[in-house]
Amino acid sequence: MQRLFEVSIDDQAEADRVLEKYLKKRVKDLLYQSRVDCVKEYYRDPNTLETIDDAHACPIQLQYEQYLAGRLKWCSDEVWPRLCAYWCTDDFKLKRARAQECRFKSQDIAQNRGGSRPFTETQQVLGKNFGLAKATFMNTFAVMHSGFKSVDSTGNSGPIRCQKAQKLIDDYMSAVRRVAHPDEVDGEHEHMEGEGEGDVEEESQQVHEQELNGKVLYDLSGGTPHGRFAIANGVVRAADIRAAAKENNICPSNSVSMQSMA
Repeated sequence: MQRLFEVSIDDQAEADRVLEKYLKKRVKDLLYQSRVDCVKEYYRDPNTLETIDDAHACPIQLQYEQYLAGRLKWCSDEVWPRLCAYWCTDDFKLKRARAQECRFKSQDIAQNRGGSRPFTETQQVLGKNFGLAKATFMNTFAVMHSGFKSVDSTGNSGPIRCQKAQKLIDDYMSAVRRVAHPDEVDGEHEHMEGEGEGDVEEESQQVHEQELNGKVLYDLSGGTPHGRFAIANGVVRAADIRAAAKENNICPSNSVSMQSMA
C-alpha cells in the first residue's frame, strides 16, 4: 500500500490526536449532510429526477417513515432505519434547534463560507494550486471565510462577509505591523515620503504570506481562558503559541508549527 503520510516517532502521539479529531469532524459532517440528502431524495421527482436544493432541504423535518423512503444508496439496510430513528429523537431535535438558534442570533450574515472542507485540507489545496506562499494560516483563514470559489487567480481570498472574521484579520495584521514598526504611534503608519496606498497594500499582502506570529495570536485571543485561539484553532500547536507568548523579543516571522501530518 502506498504510504500517504509519514510522521516521526516523537510526533506520533500528536499525529494520532489530530487524526482522531479530523475523523470525528468528518463523521459529524457526514451525519449532518446525510439527513439533508435524505430530505432531497424524498422530494426527488421520479420523472425528472429533479429535487430541492440544500438551502430548502435543511429546515425540513420529516417523519420516520418519510426518512425511510428517502434512503441513500451508500447506507446499508441494517443501519439506515437506526439513522432515521435517531433523526426523530428528541435529543437530535433539541441539538438541531439549538444550533439553528445560535446561527440565527449571529449578527454576521455569514460566519464561515469554507463549507465542509477542513482548515488543513483547504490549506493543502491552496498550496497545491497556488504554491506554498498562499498556503499560510492567515490566507487559509481568510479563504475559509470568503469561500474557495471567490479565490482569485493569484490565490488570494475574496471579500469576507463575516464581520467578526474580518475584524480578527484586521486586528491581527495591525498587531503584526506594530511588532514590525515599534516606533509607530497607536499602530498607525508614519509613511515615508513617496509611500502611498500601494505600499500599505503590499505590506498587508506580505503579512498574509508570513508564518503565523504566535505572540500576536496569543494576545489577540486574550490568552487561552477557554482553551481556544481566535485563528486556526485546533490547527496550530498550543504549546508553540504559549512558548512564543513568553518570549521577550518576538520577530514578525516567528513561525508556528502546524498540527497535521501533511
